[in-house]
Amino acid sequence: MVDKNIYRPDFYFNNYIVRYLFLILSLFFSISHASEYEHDYPNVNIIAPSDLAVPLSKIARNYSATNNIDIGIVYESTDFMVDDVLSGEPIDIIITGNDKWIEQLRKDEMLNKFSISTILSNKLAIASSYKFKIDESDQQSLLDQIYKKVIMVIASPEATTQGDSTKHALTELNRWNKFQSHVTRAPDPVIALNMLRDGNTAGIIYLTDARLHKDKINTLKILPYEYNYKASIVVNSNILEATKFLDHLKTHEAQNIFASYGFNTLYLTNR
Repeated sequence: MVDKNIYRPDFYFNNYIVRYLFLILSLFFSISHASEYEHDYPNVNIIAPSDLAVPLSKIARNYSATNNIDIGIVYESTDFMVDDVLSGEPIDIIITGNDKWIEQLRKDEMLNKFSISTILSNKLAIASSYKFKIDESDQQSLLDQIYKKVIMVIASPEATTQGDSTKHALTELNRWNKFQSHVTRAPDPVIALNMLRDGNTAGIIYLTDARLHKDKINTLKILPYEYNYKASIVVNSNILEATKFLDHLKTHEAQNIFASYGFNTLYLTNR
């Protein structure tokens, strides 16, 4: 819509008729001009984790341009995602790396169970800012060095998938009991990334984020823990267009974009 303010004169008209005619012409021009840009495209609304922001936004822009559809994406932590779905927000697709929440939403009959599918996977990395100096070693020894030097940064295990995965990985390495009271818990992965990038410290973040910001972040070790992102169509959604876009995420075109940002793709070798 064209801003009508640009058609208002910079000076005051004392003549009432002139002002009235000017207003009519302004409204007519604004409405006719705006109609050139109005469209009635279908739309798909998506909620997804922040680490997918760069590749998923690129995929959505390309798809929108070639299919005459509006794709809206909100990137947020898992607890907010679940709240949005349960509260009936207009959401068509949910993408998350948190299996337990997908399963809970399925049990609550909030998801189309036949649409639930794994679309890609990611890993976690022990990383640091380049200001932070530490000797290279195996994972357990590296974590023990970090423990002695700094308060390690992680995303909140209670509120984020990344944090929950970090807790799981540290538990497998027999280090969670040691670290759980010796970490800074960022409320979301973006804040954890910024704290790590801008500070003199170390932490655990998404491997894809560490690689994306490799000019400021040093990847020390990749943890032996891989987790999957699942996508599902929400009930009472625009199921036709949502299904088309979800299928598109599994194509070579979309999977190649994910792969270019370091994600492990699941469909490229199967087609």
